[in-house]
Amino acid sequence: MTSSLPFQLIRKQFLSTSDIKTIDWTDVLNQVENNHDPCKEQDHLLKLTVLHSALQKYPIKLSYVQFFLKSLIQQLEDRGVEVSAKVYTTYCGLLEYSNKEVEEFHYRHFMIDEYIVTIKESSKIISHGTTGLCCWQGAIALAEWCLLNKDLVKGKHILELGAGVGLTGIAVTKSCIPASYTFSDYHTAVLQVLEENVEINSGSKKEGGYFIGNTPIEVIKLNWEEIGETYTNFLHQPNLILAADVIYDDTLFLPLILTLKYFLLSACEVQAVIACTVRDPNTIQRFINQLDENGFSFSEFPVLKPKVFVYSTNTPIKIFIIKQKK
Repeated sequence: MTSSLPFQLIRKQFLSTSDIKTIDWTDVLNQVENNHDPCKEQDHLLKLTVLHSALQKYPIKLSYVQFFLKSLIQQLEDRGVEVSAKVYTTYCGLLEYSNKEVEEFHYRHFMIDEYIVTIKESSKIISHGTTGLCCWQGAIALAEWCLLNKDLVKGKHILELGAGVGLTGIAVTKSCIPASYTFSDYHTAVLQVLEENVEINSGSKKEGGYFIGNTPIEVIKLNWEEIGETYTNFLHQPNLILAADVIYDDTLFLPLILTLKYFLLSACEVQAVIACTVRDPNTIQRFINQLDENGFSFSEFPVLKPKVFVYSTNTPIKIFIIKQKK
């Protein structure tokens, strides 16, 4: 059965665990209600979402699935549409697990064109003493920007700072054909999950390391406060630096800026692209001031309505391209 655009959209929202409160059910419900066999349509929607094949090996958060089905049933009942027996049975089956201890990790699946990026992340915002085990809004926005500006990314040797669970880099390597991609972070638990996500999306570890497509991948531990003294013997010297949601702690501004300076001065035409969620405009401004004081110029790219990913833009996001002043 061919899936309609409303069904494709809700599948995309569900698999990436978009906020259910932001889902507009109207077109989906209209399609179900106007079909000569509403129950069959619901079963098809179930197959695209809750019973999607990707969830068998990499399940999304149980509480999310329960809330999704509860919302669907409520929407159907409010319209007076008969709820499919399979929808009810699936929902009741999931309720049996309500008292089960919450899993430490779950998965999210981001649909991009004809493929899926699968990301393992923590079920808690803070885990193992870090927030780096979750996929944040800035990482999604940065991946979106790269996919819409492939000409600026294709063929580059990319280093990502504070890569977290790896969504940006995995999406970029699958879509933009960089020459190489180096994921970096400092926290041991983050690096472990990051490497798992690289392996999930690359399929296997080949001789010489990981590859996503034909792009060679490195996962390294990098301490900004010891840049130049720690691991800087890269397989490929980076000529594009990426980072997302790393501008939040004033005490890290100088180490981050010195790290940027280290790489941007290493060769000509190296630039950095940083995406940041604006939770406090004053924090962003203080970072910009320090950039200027340390000899950097920057330009801001507008963040448009998402076209590739599905994510909330209620909290503003800024994307900066940073270069060394001439």
